[in-house]
Amino acid sequence: MKYAVPLVLFIGLISAGTLLAQKAVPPGKIDYMKGIVTATGIGTLNPNVPEQMRRPVAIKAAKLDAFRNLLDQVKRVQLDGTTTVESQMLASDYLHTQVEGVVKNFEVTNTQYRNDGTVEITVQLSLYGELADILLPPQSAAETPPTARDETPTYTGVVLDARGLDVQPALAPNVLNEQEQPVYGFNKVARTEAITHGVVGYYTDPEQAKKDPRHGDKPLEIKVIRTTENKVDLIISNADAATLKSNVTLLKKANVLVLID
Repeated sequence: MKYAVPLVLFIGLISAGTLLAQKAVPPGKIDYMKGIVTATGIGTLNPNVPEQMRRPVAIKAAKLDAFRNLLDQVKRVQLDGTTTVESQMLASDYLHTQVEGVVKNFEVTNTQYRNDGTVEITVQLSLYGELADILLPPQSAAETPPTARDETPTYTGVVLDARGLDVQPALAPNVLNEQEQPVYGFNKVARTEAITHGVVGYYTDPEQAKKDPRHGDKPLEIKVIRTTENKVDLIISNADAATLKSNVTLLKKANVLVLID
């Protein structure tokens, strides 16, 4: 059963004590396709506490270990081509505190009691919602996407085929033209949409991408010609860039999917 761990519990606990779609660094994983970060924690039985308290203490220790590992994974999340969560946390004590507060509200998805008396707990946290809200900056009036005119949508979504380019997924990547001028990114999306499901969705399986509501039955399909040096930002042809920019509604709704290896 999944449940959220209260913040109060972790206040007590703390005082007491590569990559494609999935970026794995044991003991945890960043899954950009599913939009979740997972981690595990281990707690051992303490022979120095009363027997009836040993398992509860081991569970608390496992949760604390899982929290630390999950926080370590969250720090590795790529925000854009130049920024990680860790670099943002190092630059701002306030953001550091906010991120830790969100991570403390993880979900426990599995608890295993081993024969040797140890407890292993698996936890997860969504990249979107509360976490994305504190990581993505506010949009100034100049950056807020324009309100779409009464246009008849030509396409239902956008599919960027970036397979074979060793793309590094990120929370808010940019799409550029051949001169590396911005075509699409966080500043083209309604902030609420970016918080809800990200600036883009990543898929390795085209058939799975078709099941995403952002795909629809008539997507605009664009081949990515290369990436920037950081492997995060995607470059498309000028002709495709012009077509993409003309679909304001799709961009504002973040109806953009990226196919990767």
